[in-house]
Amino acid sequence: MDADNLRSELGAVPVTHFGLSDNAPTPLAISIETKSAATDKLTGSTQLATWVRAHFRHLEVVRDTLQVKRTASRDPLDLPTLPLIFALGSEWFVQVACRREGKTVR
Repeated sequence: MDADNLRSELGAVPVTHFGLSDNAPTPLAISIETKSAATDKLTGSTQLATWVRAHFRHLEVVRDTLQVKRTASRDPLDLPTLPLIFALGSEWFVQVACRREGKTVR
């Protein structure tokens, strides 16, 4: 499903879980957090985890909205696995996050 059809099917539910004046009209695909080398690694990791939890909560709203509009005979929609990038100075860390039994797992 392309972004225009998704927006049409969602109605008042936004495609992304954040709003900016220069938002791209497409869903968010990857989360990136950057911090200087002088920053504590835990700070950036915590911020990325908070962002991902919000992203999954919004995806659950999107999924539930779409399922209400579709027939009950279809299989439930699974949430996607989300790619994550955390840059701490010159070090880069790549992870994935998924939702299992209502909990975010990285």
